Amino acid sequence: MKKPILLLVVIWAFSYGLHLFRSWYTKIDEGTISHEEFVDLNLPSGTLWASKNIGANAPENDGNFYAWGECEVKDNYYQVNYQFYSGETLPDRPNYYNEETIKVVDIGTNIQGTKYDVASVILGGNSCMPSEENLIELVKECSWKDGKLNGIRGYKITGKNGKSIFLPYSYYWSSNLDSNDILMSLALRAIEDEEVKTVGVGRRFGLNVRAICKQ
Repeated sequence: MKKPILLLVVIWAFSYGLHLFRSWYTKIDEGTISHEEFVDLNLPSGTLWASKNIGANAPENDGNFYAWGECEVKDNYYQVNYQFYSGETLPDRPNYYNEETIKVVDIGTNIQGTKYDVASVILGGNSCMPSEENLIELVKECSWKDGKLNGIRGYKITGKNGKSIFLPYSYYWSSNLDSNDILMSLALRAIEDEEVKTVGVGRRFGLNVRAICKQ
């Protein structure tokens, strides 16, 4: 019995040591993060990325959370208070619909630049939500490194021109509906220890939004 116990102790010690090492090693110098409103990361499309989330007062802050297609912050994100759902509520769960009865308001398959685009509505100008294409470009054309900015963990994203933005670990809405499920839209999964990629998320959930600016 001693060998399994010893093995567990060794694994725990290694994991804990790695955690401490990463916590120290990945601290990000704030001076290396761009604080311009929109940052040029030298992307092929020419797209500029905001330095912080909508509603945030610093790059490392979460900011506001929005349901897909909505432009107002809510205390709770239920099916019954999602603007574009309707249906019959469940007797034992009044905040949710019987999924067989859910009806969805059609606001388009790509809401970028429309009245349902929270970035466009709040920031104005050429600002908008990123499309799936914009998110994929950001992932493929920049280097992504785990880091900690002012105590907050996330990704330091650096373009080929050396400029960087910081993205706190979270899920981030795209402007695209999920073509496989009308109740879902595409979001960037940018969380710790998971592959950064676009995934389907229920439209009524509150997620962060990182705006772009088209030149």
